[in-house]
Amino acid sequence: MVPRTTILDAVIQVLSPDDDGCTAKEILEQIVARHLYNFRAKDPVGVVRGAIRKHLRGTEKNPRVVQVARDRFRRAR
Repeated sequence: MVPRTTILDAVIQVLSPDDDGCTAKEILEQIVARHLYNFRAKDPVGVVRGAIRKHLRGTEKNPRVVQVARDRFRRAR
């Protein structure tokens, strides 16, 4: 059985620690282009943004994603 990919796992695969960050919309476009997750929501950008923000609130010591500007995120180093 193939392990299920979460939205956050797909976000991590798309982001790079060395770029200037991506918006939630750019992240969504990359996830869809790479077929990493199948969204069935009416507002998939909001789902991506919500998953990232939930992660940022819940992880104080070892974040996997960091916010570099308003609605711009990159993978943590």
